This record gives sequence, C-alpha cells and structure tokens, in this order.
Amino acid sequence: MLDRLPEFVDPVSFAEKRRQLVGKYNVVDLKRLHDNLFKTDGIVDVEFVFGKSGRQLVLEGAICTELFLVCQNCLSGLHKPIEIRFKLALVFSEDQLNKLSLDYEPLLISDEKLSLKSVVEDEILLVLPDFPKHETCHGVDHVLQSSVEIDNEQKRESPFSVLADFKVSKEDK
Repeated sequence: MLDRLPEFVDPVSFAEKRRQLVGKYNVVDLKRLHDNLFKTDGIVDVEFVFGKSGRQLVLEGAICTELFLVCQNCLSGLHKPIEIRFKLALVFSEDQLNKLSLDYEPLLISDEKLSLKSVVEDEILLVLPDFPKHETCHGVDHVLQSSVEIDNEQKRESPFSVLADFKVSKEDK
C-alpha cells in the first residue's frame, strides 16, 4: 500500500498484481471541480483497489471529502459532504464494453496509463447536484421579491416628467 498517490498508473499491471492505493488529494489540485466551488479548501481521501472479476480487470474504491459549493440561490458557500463508492470495469475496446457485467460502470482506457486524479474528478462531478442550494435558502428570490415590494410602495417620478416642463415653458412664449 502506498501513502502517496502516483500521478499515473499502469492499470493492467496494477490489476494483475491486485494493488491497493490509499492517499489524499488537495481540492485545489482538482482543477475541473473549481467552477462548482465557492472555496478550494479541503482534502479528498481516496482509496483504489485494482483487481479482477473473472477475466475482467476492475477498479473499486472510495472517495470521501467535504466540498464548499456555491449555493445557486444566494450565491454564498454551502458545505456538501461527499462519500462515494465506485466499481469500474477497465475497458479497452467497444467489444469489451458490450460484454460488460451490470455490476460495473465502464472506464474506457485509451492509453497505457491511467490518471488517478481524473478518476477522482470524474466520480465527484457525477454526484454533484446540478443546482446546489441551502435547504432553507430564500436567496435571490427573496431579494427580488423585496425589491418589487419596495418599488410598489414607492411611486417613482416618471423620467419623462421633465418634458412636461419644456412643454409648459414653450406655451408661455
């Protein structure tokens, strides 16, 4: 078992040797998540277990973290705990994809190397909500409603009222 995660691994070799990797990533290093985050603070704990299921090469594991997302209602920070267990079948061709067991999601390997960080980013992106928001958030809807109420309470002077003054002064001449 390794404490420090390598950037790339040979998935075939790791599966044949039934290797297990445990380590951490800094959230700031997971660049594809940044658009969804309010802050990039935090640590992502990961575990990878390479192996075989019959003749199929597989990668199972777990991801655990707490992300600081952007609430889509009030645009402030929102804590979101993330716990993921994944079971991936390492697939190298479309033929293998068609023969895949329903127990595993496919992970298409196009190179001899596999980026562990990309696997982590992919799995987290799959579980993030489309529109994260606080459960009791009134947010922008509340602000917009308040401004409409204020507008209704205050009768604003028409911007064209100045033209009425010109009309009156022209008639006087």
